[in-house]
Amino acid sequence: MVLIGVLLLLVKIYISIKYNMHKTYLQMFQTYLQMFGTYLGFFGPIILLLLTCGFLIISNKYIFLLFYFGGFVINVILNSVLKILIKEPRPSDDKHIFAMEVRNGNRISFDKFGMPSGHAQMAGYSIGFIYHIVKSSSIMNLYLVIALITMIQRFIFKNHTIMQLIVGFGIGIFIGFCTSYWANQKLVGNIRHKPDDNAPTLLFGL
Repeated sequence: MVLIGVLLLLVKIYISIKYNMHKTYLQMFQTYLQMFGTYLGFFGPIILLLLTCGFLIISNKYIFLLFYFGGFVINVILNSVLKILIKEPRPSDDKHIFAMEVRNGNRISFDKFGMPSGHAQMAGYSIGFIYHIVKSSSIMNLYLVIALITMIQRFIFKNHTIMQLIVGFGIGIFIGFCTSYWANQKLVGNIRHKPDDNAPTLLFGL
């Protein structure tokens, strides 16, 4: 009986150790997964920027690359201007103190404002731009997943409200779509209208 009791105790200890080890590994996995999501969300727009540049370089689309950079700069400047004009606080700020500072004319940096979200706008810009160029649904899905993780991260950390994220994402997509469309039209126009198209023919009947 004593031997059976000892065996049962050993089995219980073994099960407890295995359970705690499994629980520890699970907690570690969840921690690392949260860290990965946090960093991926914070650096999401930069990741999309690098992916887009890499794709355009590999595809030898250097004209589109120039338009992409030009539109990216315009998109960032527009975001800063809109934040200064709208003056909407971030969710993490005390609205009463923030409103008092605005009324008193205190100098507030544009990055203190939340409308529209800069991260969402930059992510949306890359998606809107690449839409005209990429024919692969897998690449588009990858862009959308990174953009979604970015917006979730900004919301969870109370950097932006849902409306600030939606507005920023929408503006970014619109600017990216227009920039890509304009680049495509300019490129097609240059191919169709060559300098020698209207030149006189040298041989009769040609």
